[in-house]
Parts: sequence; C-alpha cells; structure tokens
Amino acid sequence: MDNKTGFSRYAEKQHPLCRVVQRRIVMRILGALLWFAFWVISCTLWGQDNPYMSPFNWTLLGVLIGLLGWKLFRLGDLLRDKPFEGTITSMKLKYVWHSDTPWLHTRMQKAPQVTAIVDVGGEEPIKFRFPVKDIHPKDYYAVGDRVRHYRALPYLEKENKPEDVVICVYCGKFSYITEDTCEVCKKPLLK
Repeated sequence: MDNKTGFSRYAEKQHPLCRVVQRRIVMRILGALLWFAFWVISCTLWGQDNPYMSPFNWTLLGVLIGLLGWKLFRLGDLLRDKPFEGTITSMKLKYVWHSDTPWLHTRMQKAPQVTAIVDVGGEEPIKFRFPVKDIHPKDYYAVGDRVRHYRALPYLEKENKPEDVVICVYCGKFSYITEDTCEVCKKPLLK
C-alpha cells in the first residue's frame, strides 16, 4: 500500500500487474493487426485467380473484413479507457445478455452486471460497469468507498480493503488477503 493512501503502488513500473496489463494491451493490438493482415492477404490472393470480380474488389473486401478486427478485439474500448480515482456515489444491478466469447455469440446467457457511478471530483461522474462473478460486488463495494480504476482492467481497486478478502482486479474473483496471487488467474493481487 501507499504510505499516504490505502491504494497499492500499482503505478510503479516494476509492479507485476503493470506488465500483465501492458501485455494484454499489446496482445489485443497484435490480434487485430493479424486479423487485418490475414483477410487482406487472403482476399488479394483469392482475387488473382477469380475471374468473376476484379482483384481490386477482392482486396477492398479484405480491407473491409479486416477492419472488423477493430470491433472484435475491442480496440475502441481500449482507447477510450482512462484511469481514474474517485468515490462511489451509487450502484445499480441489472441483467444483460453476455457471452464468454465476444466474437462468437452462440452461447448467450443473462448475466448480472453492476453499474457504479464514480464521482472523480470536479469532472462529470463516470459510469463504470463490471460483471458479477462468485460473490456479489455490493458485498465488497459500498456507496462512499474510495476506488481507483486502472486502464484495461475490468474491476475497481478499493482503498479501504476488508481485513480478510480482496478482489482480483483482473478476473473479479475474491481471494484471501494473505495470498499474493489470485488462485484462478494467477495474477498478482493489489493489497
């Protein structure tokens, strides 16, 4: 924890979770670039042998399909995501359609999702949405809690953590405070 606050020292470049987040961002960008390159190259090669459409049209089709990688790998969400620190002013639970794989919507199911309104002081309040995993987040987060969000992570870090459990900001599972890594995703816990 920081000397002045109850937040972890995540901002330090040496923190293991910082490297995990950077790797996650790089993998999403590389995945989108590989998706784009695959479709452009394959449609261009296919267009050279196909007499029904010009090679330029096939290349254009490859570019259009390749640009879907922006949506599939959620690069827009990644660019809009900014770190913030503030106080929870309200929380609301609702059920949304959710799939474990964002690009394959064959196994859709209703899943609980919490929307927390965070007052960041002086700016417009931020709506932060995160899914509910094993324990209800309202048992962990409460109105009035000071929280911090880190870029590309789906959960909030709480300033005044309970004595026994801490939430993994990477996967959302609860772990005992005595553990150093999450037992599910094996990522370091912010204590």
